[in-house]
Amino acid sequence: MRREFLRTKLIQSPPSVRSRHLRATWLRNFVFCSVVTCLSLAGMSSPVSHAADLPIADPGRARLSDTESAPSFWILSTRELPWTWPSSNSVFQPMCYHVQRHGLLQPGECGDLLADVRRVGRVWVFVHGNRTTAWDAQVAGNELFGLLNQGAGSKECVYLVWSWPSDRICGSNRQDVLLKAYRSEIEGIYLAQWLANLGRDCSIGMVGFSYGCRTILIALHLLAGGKFGPSELTPSPSDLPQEIRIVLIAAASDQEALSPMGATDQALSTVAAAVITANFRDRALRLYPLMYGLRGPRALGLLGPAYLSTEDAEKTAVLPLECWVGTRHTWDAYFSALPLQEHLIRQAQRLGELQATQNPVNLSKRQSADNRHPSPGPMLLDSATIDATSLR
Repeated sequence: MRREFLRTKLIQSPPSVRSRHLRATWLRNFVFCSVVTCLSLAGMSSPVSHAADLPIADPGRARLSDTESAPSFWILSTRELPWTWPSSNSVFQPMCYHVQRHGLLQPGECGDLLADVRRVGRVWVFVHGNRTTAWDAQVAGNELFGLLNQGAGSKECVYLVWSWPSDRICGSNRQDVLLKAYRSEIEGIYLAQWLANLGRDCSIGMVGFSYGCRTILIALHLLAGGKFGPSELTPSPSDLPQEIRIVLIAAASDQEALSPMGATDQALSTVAAAVITANFRDRALRLYPLMYGLRGPRALGLLGPAYLSTEDAEKTAVLPLECWVGTRHTWDAYFSALPLQEHLIRQAQRLGELQATQNPVNLSKRQSADNRHPSPGPMLLDSATIDATSLR
């Protein structure tokens, strides 16, 4: 009787009262169903269900930490180092971690890392780009090194992630970009000091993305005896590595940086082979000139290098990826490109071949005027058909 009385009273009430009653009824039923569903899931939880909820690895991307043979995987972090410009004789002390299976980190010593690299004789270094956390850098390096480990085959290699402070800062996008460009140049000095301690019997492969390419070029320029700002190194040519291979992906550096009058003109003098990606549709690289003003230089990863010397152009290859990547400027977008993966595997296969056959690289400055003339340009690779003899 009471229910019939309330229903009759609700029907006779104004429309506003009826609508409030309907909303309250719907909300009460929604909360009740949500609580029941959560309790049911909690009661059904078990170790098997937790294992099923774990993210499944992409079968197309092999991860280094998931392999059974547990290769040597290290992380060298400079995120705690100061932002001041280091002097030539300054000694930096980064944090070092040894990555165990399934991504577990174990604190290590930089001396153990150098000893491991000298024992193996081959090392791959990955330098990430801007707005990358420490965890994202480890994940990206894990995927990259898994691919390189497949290309290396039975050859033992040491894999190192160069983790630098590139997290998003407060302020405008232009302030963040300018500050990270400055920090990537400091990282180039740190990287050059670390590479100078490896010795001549070590073969080095380096992969850089975005601002990481800027760091690699500055490090190689200093390693070859060049000067960048107030910093310079004085390495002995007999103590430098015999073989260095680099892959620059979406390089956020000046297009004329490798020219004879560029800021890092001697970077390629120590390199046996260089692969530089080009993507004129990259939205971030198209805005690169605005970092300097209205008429700044173009990005290296937009169309490739400009005004290379004849010697540098012979060992440089440009890989166009605009049809594979599009307008995105992310690591996942570039790493998913099949032509780039093929080149990474090929470079991993060839790393160490020149160690026994090639004489030490002549690092003296080129005095000949012929080498100072611009060349027609570097080799342009077709992303669809890749010749096996395209790179030395």
